[in-house]
Amino acid sequence: MIHLAPHKTPSSRGRRARAGARLLRREEGIALPLALTVMSLLMLSIGVALAQSLMTAKTPEQDRRSIAAVQAADAGLEVARSRINKVVSGDASLACPIVDAAGGGTSFAAYEMSSDGTLWCSGVSEALADGATYNYRTSAPVAGKRTIVSTGFVDGVRRRVSATVEESAGTSRMFEDEPVFGASSLDIASNIVIDGPAGKGGVASNGDIRVASGVSICGDATPGPGKTVTLVGGSSLCAGYSTAPAAASRTLAPVDASAALSTNDNSRLCTMLDPCSGGTTWDPSTKSLVGGGTVTLTGNVYFLCELSSSLNIAPAAGSTVKIYIGGPGDCASQKADINTITAPLGQSPLLAVLSVSSAIRLITGGTTTIPVGLYSPASSVEISARPGDFRGAIAANVVQLAGRTAADPARYTYDAGVEALVSSATANRGAYRECRSYGGGRTAPPNTAC
Repeated sequence: MIHLAPHKTPSSRGRRARAGARLLRREEGIALPLALTVMSLLMLSIGVALAQSLMTAKTPEQDRRSIAAVQAADAGLEVARSRINKVVSGDASLACPIVDAAGGGTSFAAYEMSSDGTLWCSGVSEALADGATYNYRTSAPVAGKRTIVSTGFVDGVRRRVSATVEESAGTSRMFEDEPVFGASSLDIASNIVIDGPAGKGGVASNGDIRVASGVSICGDATPGPGKTVTLVGGSSLCAGYSTAPAAASRTLAPVDASAALSTNDNSRLCTMLDPCSGGTTWDPSTKSLVGGGTVTLTGNVYFLCELSSSLNIAPAAGSTVKIYIGGPGDCASQKADINTITAPLGQSPLLAVLSVSSAIRLITGGTTTIPVGLYSPASSVEISARPGDFRGAIAANVVQLAGRTAADPARYTYDAGVEALVSSATANRGAYRECRSYGGGRTAPPNTAC
């Protein structure tokens, strides 16, 4: 038997083709949204992974900036404490003492009152390396204590720290075991010899030490931490001595002239007891001993605002003569210009010139045959051109030494007699803490949330 296949008409073949096309179109319509969905999920996964990677990379950078900001704030604390030590502590009602950043002296401004009634100095801002900065504020002293609040800034990150400072109960030597110390800087001109007993003929500074040509230093030349010594033109250290930097900075205690202001030997000046000659005169109303002549001092303690004279030191044998140069709180103007320092033949008293805030200048500088201590922690000691030989020690914020000639160099020699000179207490750092951020206004106490 023969079976015949069904006859496929053109119309049935068209219907099947159209159905297949419709099915294909349905599949294409499903594939496109599915592909878009897969791509979106893939991009989201990549974005999350990238964000996590960036966050992981960013966290160490944020930590670095936070640590650097705290370090900047700590630097501000130490600078503030150092400057507190350069001024005489006063009652909270007095003006706020501000030592300028260059170490050029002390100025005074009114305290600002915060919302809780406490008094604060205005802020001091300074830059450090790598773009870091700090801003610190100090409170008025209350019962011998101050509070310092310092804020460090690094690349938009800020951190705030606080510490108290309190005067120590003891005393300390004004001069260490070297003839010359400059706290901020030390410049030594040409043709100088600096020496002293073994181990006590060096120089030191918290900053860099710059030594011109033809200088011989028979002791260590010790710059501040991280600082350097520059020796030029054949300058050198004696054998066995070092230019290694100090492990820590040294603080010069402020000059406390309050006792000398009330109890002194000023009444002797330009009388038969302490005769003046060559034009030197004494004005007790302004506490000025000026005129360019000579005064012979036979007392022990003097409080002056202005000094411009040669000094002949003639007290009882073995005595110490202290001349205090007052600060702006007690003197309308301050000056300490000394032409020469002499003593009667065979006598060797100790002379100390102690300045609260002004420079001490030894101008023409005849040879000092007696031990002399020149101490100006808030300003400078300057030895002018072609000085005589100096015996004793110098300590100041800035020291500038002049020399003579290569054939006849000026000599600066340490004398152990200055070790008897001690200073009042210094401001030691007490409680320290990092502060939280807060939304206080401008009048809020700087130590809020500390």
